[in-house]
Amino acid sequence: TPVPRERYRIGLPQSGCYKELLNSDADCYGGSNLGNHGVVYSQEHPWMNRPVSASLTLPPLGCLVLQRVQD
Repeated sequence: TPVPRERYRIGLPQSGCYKELLNSDADCYGGSNLGNHGVVYSQEHPWMNRPVSASLTLPPLGCLVLQRVQD
């Protein structure tokens, strides 16, 4: 969709900090640089049959790749 989505909730397999490995809307790719400031923190809110979740900003026509940072 060409529309940004704010507060888009996704379920996550584990709690913790998730680093944004790729944001295809980043400035270096010619995008508008809309994202999550490089990091997303899980919340103790079960969602989509997962034990925890996170609220993300999804860029328009973009892709995000997240990786959990080990404690």
